Amino acid sequence: MEIGKLFKKYKLPEQFIYAGADYLYLIKKEKKTYTRIGNYYDYSVNIPNQDTGTTEPDMASNPILDTLRTQLDSKPTGILLNSSFFIMNILRFEKMPFNKKKLDDIVHWRIEKIFPEKLDQYIHHYYKLNTDNILSILIPKETKDRIDNLFFRLGVKQRYMGCSTIEIINSLYRSQSPLVFSGSGR
Repeated sequence: MEIGKLFKKYKLPEQFIYAGADYLYLIKKEKKTYTRIGNYYDYSVNIPNQDTGTTEPDMASNPILDTLRTQLDSKPTGILLNSSFFIMNILRFEKMPFNKKKLDDIVHWRIEKIFPEKLDQYIHHYYKLNTDNILSILIPKETKDRIDNLFFRLGVKQRYMGCSTIEIINSLYRSQSPLVFSGSGR
């Protein structure tokens, strides 16, 4: 699974699903431009949790999934998640080790100190922003498993999983456009 490749060039899939707080968009690349093909508001995908055995609606009869099945091509597909699915922290260090293993250990230790839950229930990635700062990103393993199950049920190969906030940063970085806020700010 990839959770954005911060400040690195990579190729987005030709089609992906954007999952917002209570809506889905289906987006496809057409002539070098991404176009929103479908909008699904107030969705209830309710991906069944195999581990807990919770009784959630059968995905095979979900009308939104039926529509997605018909609109998705057989190409590898991605999913871009709203940042509410992730936990992000910027960690500041006075001095960071050059050794990757030592850096892994110290970042893990810092996250354990500030994060109240068990880290083994999360997928954790971090990115060195500069000489003093690390961006730490966590996503629950259960969320990833449920998304994998969704793609399996849709019959489409998942190639990419990303975070909307990271994609905005990536786009700004690639275009070298400054982030400008207009208005009075009041």
